[in-house]
Amino acid sequence: MTKLWKKISAAALAAALMLSCMAGCSGGGTESKKEEGSSAADESMSQGSSDGSAESSQSDDYAEHMTLSVAVWGIGDTIIDGEDEVRDRLYDKFNIDIEPYAVTWGDYGEKIQLWAATNQLPDITAYDAAYTDTFRKWRDQGVVRALPDNWASFENVAKMLDNAEGRAMNEVAETEANPVFYGIPRPNYQSDEDGITDYGIAIRRDWMENVGVTKVPETPDELLDLLKKFVTDDPNQSGKADTVGLAGYTFSWMTVLMNGECPDAVNGFRWSFAEDGSLVPCFMTKNFLNGVKVMKEFYDAGVIDPDYIIYKGEDGRDKFLNGQAGAYAHSGPTYSGTGIMAERFGEAYPDKSLDEIVAFVPLFANSETGKTTFPAPSKYWSETYLSSNVDDAKAQRCMALMDYLLSVEGYEDISLGIEGVSYKKLGEGKYEVLPMTKEDGSPMTVAERYPCTGLYSLGFWGPYRQDIAPGHTDGQIKLYDDYQTLMFDEKKAAVADAPNTKGLLLDETKDLATADDHYEEIINQLMTSDDIDAAWQDMVDSYMSQGYDQVIAEMNQLYKDAGRQIRITLCELPPLPQGMVGAKDVCSALFFFIPFCSFATKNGIMQKRIYTKFMSGRQKNEEKINRKRHAHRYIYRCGMHGACPRGFSGIHSRLRDFFRACAAVQFSVHRAGFHAVGRSAASTAANAGGQPQGPCYQPHHGCIFQGEISGASV
Repeated sequence: MTKLWKKISAAALAAALMLSCMAGCSGGGTESKKEEGSSAADESMSQGSSDGSAESSQSDDYAEHMTLSVAVWGIGDTIIDGEDEVRDRLYDKFNIDIEPYAVTWGDYGEKIQLWAATNQLPDITAYDAAYTDTFRKWRDQGVVRALPDNWASFENVAKMLDNAEGRAMNEVAETEANPVFYGIPRPNYQSDEDGITDYGIAIRRDWMENVGVTKVPETPDELLDLLKKFVTDDPNQSGKADTVGLAGYTFSWMTVLMNGECPDAVNGFRWSFAEDGSLVPCFMTKNFLNGVKVMKEFYDAGVIDPDYIIYKGEDGRDKFLNGQAGAYAHSGPTYSGTGIMAERFGEAYPDKSLDEIVAFVPLFANSETGKTTFPAPSKYWSETYLSSNVDDAKAQRCMALMDYLLSVEGYEDISLGIEGVSYKKLGEGKYEVLPMTKEDGSPMTVAERYPCTGLYSLGFWGPYRQDIAPGHTDGQIKLYDDYQTLMFDEKKAAVADAPNTKGLLLDETKDLATADDHYEEIINQLMTSDDIDAAWQDMVDSYMSQGYDQVIAEMNQLYKDAGRQIRITLCELPPLPQGMVGAKDVCSALFFFIPFCSFATKNGIMQKRIYTKFMSGRQKNEEKINRKRHAHRYIYRCGMHGACPRGFSGIHSRLRDFFRACAAVQFSVHRAGFHAVGRSAASTAANAGGQPQGPCYQPHHGCIFQGEISGASV
């Protein structure tokens, strides 16, 4: 195809898109959408019911009483003897009772691995096996069973399974028409922006005042100076030298200190882009070395808790809550993360709001670029497995339970307690927590009244429902909102530019890729070394001599074979002309910007600059949109993530067709708009006889899209 014909075809395509968008935006879609929240437990699963009633069918399905054994964090405090109306209602609904296999954060790994090795896993087990050899062993050795073939009939479970990440966690190809799943991913976040609170450092604001500091630190130097004072200046006013600077849930969480220099290495190793665009383990980059140097500064200054390497259970958090540590590295100000703080500090300081006691340090910016980025969040963490000892009938009951826990109905029934007693429903997705008291007149929490409410974590993590969860204190809400404003509006934080390797699992070199298993050990050795530069180089050389060159080669080949060859960097664009704020205006925006697309070729690689940023500020749910920082969204992101403001998914198909043709990229509808799967259509290149090739290009000013395509028929 000649250059001229490419230009003509592209121009015609752009024109066609604009016309179709303008037509498509003139009215709403005609497809009906099933209301979210129902579960398979409430739908007819039996074809033998003559009257078709769900109640009759459910009675038949659950005629046999079953005992389900379950292992999930904290279940020893969730399923207990005594009165619990929530538990009893759950038992009656599914004709079950639950046998708890008690595990805690401190012992779950040891216990579950022992049960697996001796074929004694409970019926349902929550564990973080995905992307590890444990998953393969459990699957291949028959430790866990495949989920039932009718998994798709459990709508809420199916949403967790049949998506790019759900398939990747189960090692199922995206193109597999008849997938076999083993683990149900446990959702954590609903949008990429929520990942800004995945990691964070909380500090004692009241201690800051005690040592004469009024400004929350925003740089490593400022935080280091404050932590020194926390160690030496009697911040808890005990008259004793009994405080430490920084504690953490585990040592891994303390690596948030590296975020400014190497977000790819925070709380685990990820793959990074090398200067030539290829993939390299992040711990082999100079960015990683610079990040560990930041940690070393804190270690050498004596502000890191000396017990950091032997933390068990809640040791680190307890030091912060008990007044022994002035800072605590764990999650950012998520409502679930600050819930324990609100409860514990509320008891100690009943006259103070949480935001008067605690502040959160913003993620550090890069020392060279001044930009703040954060790791691409995983929307799921850990999975739910069924033991191979579970027969088909019990597997159906387990699936129904999981589907219920993932539904809005299940959220209301389990997490919130009893309507009219512990909460009141104000409307769709809106609730009010009702006060409850103990016999002595003191306040009673929902968990104290109904311990079974903690069973929600078998289905999902707290942040997944935090947009509708009630009961947050004013202090929690202020911490969250202020942090979002600081990070997105002031710091302009964005997801770090990193390769999307989810689902790309090493095979031939998996036994050589051992660094992940020694994450804390590697960082600790470097942080405590006398010559960190030499120690880092020795570490890199050692892994390369052990075969990491083969590991790198296989991962790069997997990345290319998966078609993930386009690398995109986002940059700021000028706002649209004033007044472009509605759904129809998106079409106008495309009409306004697309004529400015430029097309050029270099060594057979086509680069395109597509101006597609728009601004939105007048959504129906403007307050919620603004609070979640959805007011400014990019219409297109490739290689990692993509999103647009809610309410604009109606033009998704037209945009998808345009970008598929222009960039051979596949899109799928996402909750927050549309989401770039980040997979270039390798078949397109293959059919044209070409292969993705060449370096990645840095974007010019005002360019949101610029990548590389070879052999694509544009």
